[in-house]
Amino acid sequence: MNSSRILYTIFAIALFIVPAPIHAVDLIIKEWATSPNTFPHDPAVSADGALWYTGMMSNTIGRMDPESGEMKEYKLPISESGPHGLAADKDGNIWFTANHRGYIGRLNPATGDVKEYQMPDKSARDPHSLVIDSRGIVWFTVQFGNFLGIAAGILGNSLPSRQ
Repeated sequence: MNSSRILYTIFAIALFIVPAPIHAVDLIIKEWATSPNTFPHDPAVSADGALWYTGMMSNTIGRMDPESGEMKEYKLPISESGPHGLAADKDGNIWFTANHRGYIGRLNPATGDVKEYQMPDKSARDPHSLVIDSRGIVWFTVQFGNFLGIAAGILGNSLPSRQ
C-alpha cells in the first residue's frame, strides 16, 4: 500500500470520526393541552391557519387557533370511529380516515355536519392516512388491508387516467 492510499484512508476515516461543529439554534416550542384521553393524531393546517387534529380515542376532530389558543372539538356521529389521518380541502372541509370503522369522512366546519363514505371492500377495514391532491382528489392508505385508495367523484372529480 503506498503512502497516498494510506493518507486517503486515514482522511476518509477521520471524516466519520470527527464530529461536525454544533451550531446553536433558537427554537421555541409551545404546547397546547387537548381534552383528556384525546390521543391527538396527524396535525394538518387549513388555509385559514388553524391547526386541525384527530382525537383518535375521543372520537373527535379538533381545531385549534394558534393565535388565541381557542380549541373546538367536533364529535363524530359514528361511535368509536378512531379518526386518524386528516387533510383540509380548498373549500375548508376537513377530510379524515375512520381507522376503527372503515370509512372516510368529511367534516364541514361551518355547519358541523359529517358525511361518511364507507369502504366498498370489506377487507379495507382500516383507512389510515390521507392527502388531497391539487385537483381535489382524496388519496388514502389502508393499513392492515394493504391497499392504496382514491376517493374520486365525491366532489365531481373523475379518476385520473392510467396513461
